[in-house]
This record gives sequence, structure tokens and C-alpha cells, in this order.
Amino acid sequence: MLGTVFVVSAQSSYRSEVTTIVNLHPQVIFTSQEPVTAAVSLSDFRELDNLAIPFIGDDLSAGSDFIKAIGAGVAKQHFTSLQGSDVLTANGQQFLTTYKNVNGHLPLSGSDSPTIASSILRWP
Repeated sequence: MLGTVFVVSAQSSYRSEVTTIVNLHPQVIFTSQEPVTAAVSLSDFRELDNLAIPFIGDDLSAGSDFIKAIGAGVAKQHFTSLQGSDVLTANGQQFLTTYKNVNGHLPLSGSDSPTIASSILRWP
């Protein structure tokens, strides 16, 4: 983890924040942005580094409004989206099984580990 950059939603530019991120030289950017903010920030990324750094987004980045805001081509070429699951789904049960196999026990009571079971979506 090289750093964390917080942004205020719905600004007309994120040039200084994007410059800070690009200057950290990350291999990947983890992001959670609503569609309007993503459209503006990705425009700034496009100008500064031609979207050279891949993005991993949360469930917001898998939504049709997000994809429409940033463009389907950008979503397909530059985003991998993670969608959370809970222990009541098949993915949640698989997460618990894998967690126990790796750690020798189930997640501790009160931890948020069961909520981080994820499905990785990569646009074909």
C-alpha cells in the first residue's frame, strides 16, 4: 500500500489527487467512486497517464450507471470489479471453507471477514 487519497464527490477536476496517485507509481489502483466522480477522475487519469494503471473497483464499478458514466470501453479495458458476498450465499460458504483451510479456523466472531467474500468480475 503506497498511499490513500480521499476525494470530495462531484468536483469539476481531480487533477491534483490524480497527480498524487500517478506520482506514487502504483501497480494497481483500488477505488470506490460513484459514477459522476469516476467520470471526472478518469478523464484526469486519461490526460496524465493514458489510463496506464489498472483499476480494481468495488461493487459500484460493476453497476450500469458507473459503466455508462466512464464508458464501456474504459470499463472493459481498465477495470476489474469486486462484488461482496455474505455467508448466506454459495460464494460466502466457499469463502468460509477456504478461510478455514488456509487459517485452520473460521473467522473470529465479530470480525468482518465473512463480509469480504468476493466475486471478481472482469469484463469480457
